[in-house]
Amino acid sequence: MTDEKYFSYVDLTECQYMWPYCTQPLFRGAMPIAINVTVLNGLGVSGHIVGKPKWHPYTKQQGHRLDVSIQYSAVSQAHAFKP
Repeated sequence: MTDEKYFSYVDLTECQYMWPYCTQPLFRGAMPIAINVTVLNGLGVSGHIVGKPKWHPYTKQQGHRLDVSIQYSAVSQAHAFKP
């Protein structure tokens, strides 16, 4: 059994779940950080993402100064792997 968590946000300051990112400060010229968010559809083989994912910066912690790009597919399909 796995310890799965479901979040509607990504917060790199939450140390229990985002280690080692939570221990590393962001600074100008730092290496980019890539975050992969997996969307699971338990109701069917395929699904659609309605609307573009949005970035809501936390301005109290200078989140508006980050350069964020989002790539996604509007259609989600299960992949069949052949042995």
